[in-house]
Amino acid sequence: MTLKRTLALLTTPPLLMALTAPGESPTFQPVEGEEVSKRFTFLTSLGLDDYSLFVNGQDLGGVMGAVDFGLEFQQNVGVTDVYEKVGAGMPIKLVRTFDSLGGEVVVSVAAGPGNDDQDVSLESALEGETVIFEWNEETGEYDISFEDDGDESLLAGLTEDMDLRALLPSTEVSIGDSWRVELSDLENVAAPGGELGFGADDVDTSDAEMWEELFGEEFKDKFNDLLDGRCECTYQGIIEQDGARLAEIAIEVEISVSADLSELIMQVIDAAAAEFGGELDADIEAADLNLDFEGTGTLLWDLGAGHAYGFDLNGGMDFALDLSVVVEEEETISAEVSVEMSGQYEYTLETGN
Repeated sequence: MTLKRTLALLTTPPLLMALTAPGESPTFQPVEGEEVSKRFTFLTSLGLDDYSLFVNGQDLGGVMGAVDFGLEFQQNVGVTDVYEKVGAGMPIKLVRTFDSLGGEVVVSVAAGPGNDDQDVSLESALEGETVIFEWNEETGEYDISFEDDGDESLLAGLTEDMDLRALLPSTEVSIGDSWRVELSDLENVAAPGGELGFGADDVDTSDAEMWEELFGEEFKDKFNDLLDGRCECTYQGIIEQDGARLAEIAIEVEISVSADLSELIMQVIDAAAAEFGGELDADIEAADLNLDFEGTGTLLWDLGAGHAYGFDLNGGMDFALDLSVVVEEEETISAEVSVEMSGQYEYTLETGN
C-alpha cells in the first residue's frame, strides 16, 4: 500500500474516531491537588390541580369553594473541592469547603376572599465550614472530620460524591451507546453531598433527633424499595466549549412511587403528641401516595480535567394523596381528603476553577 493511500485511510472520519476512542470515554480522574468550585441549584414548583374534603360525610370542600395552593422550593449549594489524593475512580482524600448554603420555601394559599402567603428562608450551620473526607480501607467508608473544630452532629449525613459519578458508564463507550443506572444509585445525584443540615432560619431545631429517627436511614431504605422506573444515559459524543473537550451524555429519567404512608403518618402524630405532652386518639385508615416524574437532561464531562463540567435536568411531576382518618375525641370525626398537584423540577450544576 502506498504512503499516500495509507494517509488517506487514516484520515477518514471513521478511522479517526476509532483511533481516538481509547481514553476518550468519560472517567473520574482529576489531577491531585486540583481545586474545583461547584454551584448546584434546585427548583421545585407545585400547584394545586384538584382537591376534595369530606368530614363526617359532608362535602366541606364544596362549601369552601375554590382553593388555590402553590409551593415553590429553591435550594442553592456552593462548595469548593480540593482533590488532595485520587484513587481509581474516586477520591482518596477530599477537602470540601461549604461556600454557600441557602434556600427558600414559598407557600401561597388562597381560599375564598382570603389568601395567605408564607416565605421561609433556609440556612445551614455548615456554611463556611471545611470538611475532610479520607478513605478508610479497613472500613470501606470515608472518615469525615472538620478541618477545624465543628459540630460533629453535622457530619453524620454527609457524603463525599458531588461529582455525579453514578451517571458515568462502567466501560468505554462509543457514540450512541446507552446504559442504565439503578434508581437506588441516584441518591448522590438527587442529593449531592448528602444531608447538608438545611433548616428554616427562625425554626427551633431542638427536635432534630426525633425527625432523624423518623426519616433516617430506615425510611430511606423503605422509600428506595418503592421506586420504580428507569434512568438511561446515552453517549452523544464530544463537543468543545471554552477550550475544554467535553463528553456529552444525554439523560432520561422516569420515576414513579406508590406508597401507603399510614404507618409513617401515625408515627409522626404519636411523636408530635408525645413531644407536647398530649395524646391524640387517631386512626389513619388510608394514606395513599402516588408520585410520578419524567425528566431529561445533559451531563457534560470534562475529558481533560476528569470531572463534571456541568449538568442540567428538567422535568414535570404529578403528585396525588388520598387520606382517610378517624379521630375519637368527645365524638367520632371522620375525614377524607384527596389532593392532586403537578409542577416542574429544575436542577443545574456549574463548575469552575
